[in-house]
Amino acid sequence: MQSRPSNTTQQDTPDPTRRRLLGHIAAGPLAVGVIASAAATATAYASDPTTQPVVLITGCSSGFGYVTALTLARSGFHVYASMRDVGSQNASAANALRRLTKDQRLQLDVIEIDIDEDESVDSGVRGVLDEAGRIDVVFNNAGINIPGPIELSMDAARRSFETNVFGQLRMLRAIAPSMRQNRSGLFIQMSSGLGRLVQPTSGMYCATKFAQEAMFEAAAYELHPFGVEVAIIQPSDHQTRIKANSRRYFKQLMDGLDASDKARARDYAEHVKITKATLEDSPAPDPQEVADIVLKLAQTPAGQRPLRTAAMPPELAEGLNQLNATLEGVQAGLLQSSGMGDWLELSTNH
Repeated sequence: MQSRPSNTTQQDTPDPTRRRLLGHIAAGPLAVGVIASAAATATAYASDPTTQPVVLITGCSSGFGYVTALTLARSGFHVYASMRDVGSQNASAANALRRLTKDQRLQLDVIEIDIDEDESVDSGVRGVLDEAGRIDVVFNNAGINIPGPIELSMDAARRSFETNVFGQLRMLRAIAPSMRQNRSGLFIQMSSGLGRLVQPTSGMYCATKFAQEAMFEAAAYELHPFGVEVAIIQPSDHQTRIKANSRRYFKQLMDGLDASDKARARDYAEHVKITKATLEDSPAPDPQEVADIVLKLAQTPAGQRPLRTAAMPPELAEGLNQLNATLEGVQAGLLQSSGMGDWLELSTNH
């Protein structure tokens, strides 16, 4: 079976395990080689549209999804940019993408998918497959963060898992059969540094991201025999709408507490203050950095993509890379001792 490279990072930090890493991606704008590759790719697709890879992205109303949709479309991909509430809440974002698509003559279609709804996912994916014939790359990006002490609300916990865990699984279940049939494909899962580390007052978000990490690493092993790959991105804070949305979700959470949970909130008064403080806007990297990582992963040949990529400043990436490498070693030991060592070839080069 074809091996895959070990964990990598957006920054050029040393690998603590001294294994050779593939697919390093520099911070900031795309490297010259990537730009040249994108230009060549776009030219080739223009002459032969049947070779144009098809990409489906969730959560394109803002942030990573919006920027990545434009980045890939400008690089010669046929992009299906999905979001919920296309005709209402996200109508302005949808119309902005459509205007840019027309002005720049991009291959980009805005479609509606609400990953919380089975029928919305199934119908949206069916529409893409019916029109394009295949889906080559999926960027599972949509997600939410409802902050606060984990004890406060069962409803908030259910909503977090519905979107961040079950929503991601819905997309996988809807698209994986066609990829398995085609014997090729790539799932890019948007995780977080908080899929490996825990931050108080973000515990439920951490729990969903830990679940994503486990679910999609398992998928990396299980889908590999069918020629389908998985790549996980672990970003830190970037200049997106996540904090503004989180402030809104947190207000909804606090306003909707029943009498029992209001009593809990009083006991956690200091934690609530801390939560509010963490949601204040602060300087953060440009989301274009993550879009460039997605582009790089999509353009990297099969079998050479890292399972995990940390998208954060070097001082943060170094610690996360060490943690990823340590857990990778423990994972390898577990599979070896369980008689499942052959699975290791599916995602790493042990």
